[in-house]
Amino acid sequence: MNRIYFTIALIVSMTAACSVQDRDAMQFSRPTLKGTLLTHVPKVHEEIYHDEYYKFAFRHSGNSDYPPGFFAYDIVRNRWLELTDLSTEHAVLGRSPDFANVPLQSGPDFRALERSDYAPLPLRTSGSIVFPDKILFSSATGLYRLDCTPEVNRVVPLTSFWVRKIDLDEIR
Repeated sequence: MNRIYFTIALIVSMTAACSVQDRDAMQFSRPTLKGTLLTHVPKVHEEIYHDEYYKFAFRHSGNSDYPPGFFAYDIVRNRWLELTDLSTEHAVLGRSPDFANVPLQSGPDFRALERSDYAPLPLRTSGSIVFPDKILFSSATGLYRLDCTPEVNRVVPLTSFWVRKIDLDEIR
């Protein structure tokens, strides 16, 4: 029984490794995100990642005064940015697994975004909104990988976007 689980885990891991593109080989034909410079600190936000350059946060719920949003604090320049759109170039656009296998409250399917140059934030599902909730930075490539829905712990639903640090730096 343990061999079966090990074999399945190995196959899933190998599939995931093959499906993620080589970041060193990525070339971008457009900015990897769109955003605006904020004149104030966003109210009611939750930090999800920070490094020596940027702190990322989101506001999941809100009202007309404080709607949901995705933010980055530029530590070097002491400024807040609202990130409004992520480029779909090189993105991995996933979908939820079969409801019979994994009980979920809503069924995200982001594959339709392949037809768009940019995905507006927040991402919309059949029953909720989604923001990137796991971020990794590679100093070798200057790329942030923003993952959405990694808590499902399956390869199929993982949705990832690539953001160049230089594009964050250039938001005015």
